[in-house]
Amino acid sequence: MTDPPLPPVGQPLPGVLHAERGRVTRDGNFALACWHAETDTLPRVVGQHGDPDRVALVLPIGVASNDGETARVEVRLWTEPPEPAERRYRSDGGGIEVLNRSILAREVRRGSPLRGEPAVLDARRHNVDLDRAVTDAGDGTTFYRLAVADLRRDALVHYTISATTPMVDVAATCSFTLRASIPEFTAQDVRAVQLPAAGSTVPELRHWTALYTRRDGLDHVRVDFLSTIVPGQESARPAVRIAVGETEIDVGADRNEAEAGEHVLLPLLDRQRDSVLVSVPVPPDHGLPEVRVLAPAGDPQPDDVRVDLAAAPPQPVWLMIVNYCIQGLNDLFDLPLDDPYPRPRTYTALTMRDERGTWSSRPGSGEDGDPDGYALTFEGHRYFGIPSMWAFNAAVLTMIAHDCSDDLEQIQADVTQRGTVVPVNAGFGAHRTPYYTARTNLEEIRRGRDAIAAFLPGAPSEGLAVYYPDQRLYGGTPQEYQVYADNGELVRYLVLDRASLCHSTGDDVQQRFFPAGAPDFPGNRLLHDPRSGARILPIEDAVREAMVGGSNDEAERGKAARRLREVLLLGLRRNAIDRGSPVLLVYGDDADKASGNGWFDGDYSGRPVHFNDKYQATLCWLRDHPWVRVVTVADRDVAAAQPVPLSADLASATCPSVDPQGGSEHDRYGNLLHFDSWEQRWAATRSPWLGTTLGQLSAEVERALVNWPPQAAGFALTPDPELVDLAWLTFLGLHHEMMWNKEPLEGGFVNRRLGVIAPEDFVVAASLQLRNAHVYLAAAVWAGWAMDTDHSRTYLNEGKLIEQLRAAGVGGRDALHWDHDLLPTDILYNRDVLAVLDRNGGRITHLFAADRGRRRAICVSGTPKAYQWTGPAPGRPEPDWLTCDGGVLENTVCTPNHLYIACDLQQSLPIAGRRLEERPRQPSPRDWLYPDTFNEYEATLDAGQRLVHYRYGPPVGPNRPQLVDDAAFHAACVADRAGKAAPQAGAATGVVWHDGPDFSKTIRLDGSRLDIHYQQAPAGHVVANEFCLDVRAAMTRGEFQGRSNPDDRSVRLSGPGGVHVTVTARSGCELTRSAQLPDLEAAEAAGISAEWLRYHRVLTDAVPITSAAGGDFRYTVDVGFTA
Repeated sequence: MTDPPLPPVGQPLPGVLHAERGRVTRDGNFALACWHAETDTLPRVVGQHGDPDRVALVLPIGVASNDGETARVEVRLWTEPPEPAERRYRSDGGGIEVLNRSILAREVRRGSPLRGEPAVLDARRHNVDLDRAVTDAGDGTTFYRLAVADLRRDALVHYTISATTPMVDVAATCSFTLRASIPEFTAQDVRAVQLPAAGSTVPELRHWTALYTRRDGLDHVRVDFLSTIVPGQESARPAVRIAVGETEIDVGADRNEAEAGEHVLLPLLDRQRDSVLVSVPVPPDHGLPEVRVLAPAGDPQPDDVRVDLAAAPPQPVWLMIVNYCIQGLNDLFDLPLDDPYPRPRTYTALTMRDERGTWSSRPGSGEDGDPDGYALTFEGHRYFGIPSMWAFNAAVLTMIAHDCSDDLEQIQADVTQRGTVVPVNAGFGAHRTPYYTARTNLEEIRRGRDAIAAFLPGAPSEGLAVYYPDQRLYGGTPQEYQVYADNGELVRYLVLDRASLCHSTGDDVQQRFFPAGAPDFPGNRLLHDPRSGARILPIEDAVREAMVGGSNDEAERGKAARRLREVLLLGLRRNAIDRGSPVLLVYGDDADKASGNGWFDGDYSGRPVHFNDKYQATLCWLRDHPWVRVVTVADRDVAAAQPVPLSADLASATCPSVDPQGGSEHDRYGNLLHFDSWEQRWAATRSPWLGTTLGQLSAEVERALVNWPPQAAGFALTPDPELVDLAWLTFLGLHHEMMWNKEPLEGGFVNRRLGVIAPEDFVVAASLQLRNAHVYLAAAVWAGWAMDTDHSRTYLNEGKLIEQLRAAGVGGRDALHWDHDLLPTDILYNRDVLAVLDRNGGRITHLFAADRGRRRAICVSGTPKAYQWTGPAPGRPEPDWLTCDGGVLENTVCTPNHLYIACDLQQSLPIAGRRLEERPRQPSPRDWLYPDTFNEYEATLDAGQRLVHYRYGPPVGPNRPQLVDDAAFHAACVADRAGKAAPQAGAATGVVWHDGPDFSKTIRLDGSRLDIHYQQAPAGHVVANEFCLDVRAAMTRGEFQGRSNPDDRSVRLSGPGGVHVTVTARSGCELTRSAQLPDLEAAEAAGISAEWLRYHRVLTDAVPITSAAGGDFRYTVDVGFTA
């Protein structure tokens, strides 16, 4: 027996067709179905641009054909009040579009749903369910969409959807009615907030707030639920019943029970907002309708909740967002990344915006391709209109101003025009206050405020009086609370953690003020510490953890994490009960976390985390929920609010990630604060080359600053205050996040384990270079001498300046070790110029100029930028980038950020070696870069001729091992220290790792000109000359130098205050190709933009000179001031 022949294509199959609501059967079997207003096809009303009285209605439609056919879909639509004619739409050219993957990918970039772009998020979030349905649709299932434009706002819209196919000529039909309303609600429209009782089986639907407004003859009721997506029932409409007057809507009802032609009244269900909107006509008597939220079917709480529309609204929950945005002055990349971006990106540019996810700066973490960067976070706040507070330190603003000036302009507009950014003070460098003197803490806070005011003019004064200490650390020491108490204009507010606020109950015993948070929120108010007088903005753990703690599904939908939504609803309920000061929930954490960059970048967790997408989803959700008010200290009512006083003096506070119980329990090292254990480990870390500890190095510099000026007998000069200021900036800037340890924070209860290991590499590197602050102090003495000197004689390592330094005990041993390391500095100076030369590399590390007409001195070369870097390894393929960081940065070494003047680049290259990594779960040993620590030049001094003669000579001491590792480097440091303890006049001693032909150079100072003459240089020799005009103005006000090329042999740099420097190739040499180009645009035209940016860095411009033939060559550096 054979099957009967099929009918011709396009003709119905035999059998009896029967139509029901939304479906057609053939001989009792499914043949065709169409559906609408299910979770994958929810209707949506949107505003019509340019006309507030008109709206558009978006109607998704699903159709399934048992025969695998594409249906013809038709929609008939009419309204009340009636339009002139009924509207009809068809899928075969009549306005209804067929959806497929390519259409949705084009509209919302389906190929990468989480992209860190707020506009894409805002568009996509309404299509998540539809998009997934289209993507997952099987054969025979097709989705359609109709956008009905130009409807009267608030019209009652009736429409019928029908679908047929060639083989099913009986239509599957369903009909609906909805109100085309998009009412706006405010915090004043909140009428009730409900919490689930114990035992509720569906807490998502029993935890809600109701809003009510009346507009143009309609009553609008919106109920915001904890979630309209119930676990285990994700594809179902929520079992919610809402009654408004005579209208009762069962959102989750089975609509198949309705007749085929019956128009089912639809509410507007929004699964992204987790809300249900019901809009009905105002009663004839204009009274308030009765509103009830009925228990879901099956819930053991049978009582319905009546909403009192006449009730006064509770105060909204106050949410304060504080992003901690700090950096060291760390221009990390040797060479900017030029792949995959059209214009190479520096470290700062990539930190601001890495939309293709190409770089992770977290140690040991590879990139995961997730877009990240501060700019994405700023843009999210702008787009969604959510105000925030940003705690900046000086370095991050300096780097943004230099490398990303357009972004800085946008941030300035955020501050003064949009109101989305209120800057607050992280301190100049961002340090931990318990471990410094009161004077140092005051300088840190004051200078931080001043830097923010300079970079972001118009910043609200209320914000500048907020201090956010690093890690929210407070030790209850006099050097903290006395500074806060005596400087209320600087520290009106402190950002600390609610859960760790402790008071003392006896010797070395503390208790937490507020061990519990929700649902009573006892510590979630604006607080006041009686001892310091500061108001406390208490960060809430639950908010800090949940702000970026949502699921990927929540992020795609533009929703805050469920835990955050729950906490905010609990806070609103508390406001409704107390009717007093509102609950204040503070989010405070690293801006890197919100932005997905820095420490929170990469694949360290084993999977993409999408921090920035989740943060932006939270902003989106906050915009749409008026019962949460995002506040800042610049809001008048916040500034005027009466704080709740603590019941005792604040004794300590800390980051709960390190001390979960705050100071209420000792760690395994016997300290109440685990940070004390980190500080002790840092302070005890030794420098094998200097022969001292990091703690001693730091204390020596801090004592010199705090006790300045010298009071020694015989000291009769007045040091220049701006150069003393630069010494302070150096110390504070390099103390950025000092004492940080490599101990992992993952796993919790950090203070309950013996896990302290080595300090972070960047901490060790900065600690070793703190001693350069001494150079600026000694230079300040020179400036005091120069202003009143009536002759132009040039000195070398002698004269009244050196005598005064010796009398004051300034300038290191014999006043000729200005940077306080093992090698002497050679001091060339007159009343116009001071050059500080270092025998490691035979180069000028610092250059100062005196503007005697204005009685001021400035530093024009030699900055306190960070020393660590990452970049191509010499002799390896270019993609192979290595890092130089940590304890290998002994001595005054050459780095990409410290190219000095007369710096021989080839002879200063780092060496690729191996280094142990103490950090757990990281590869060890690792390939590492070792800088030119053992690069001492032989020195011959000629004071009469005002010159220093340096010779790059043969190696000295133990030979450099074939593979440099920790042990070899440590041994060389010890041997070099021992050798330099017995110096020989002019000769290199200890350990010198030279490899190459001998050559020499002579550096002469004649008036305001440096004359640099090379002899027997190798062919192709390249010399770097780095400048910053002037360092203090650049670091504190973002006033950077400009550059020009008067001719192909000169580069002229011009800085603030009329200072200028001209580098001229005189004989036997020339400017390198990049040095001949005045700007990045010219470098791009020449195809060498990455090379140009290598020498045009944050704060500095380096001018390379090259001699193709080698031998003898000469160039000059002229310093002057324009009147």
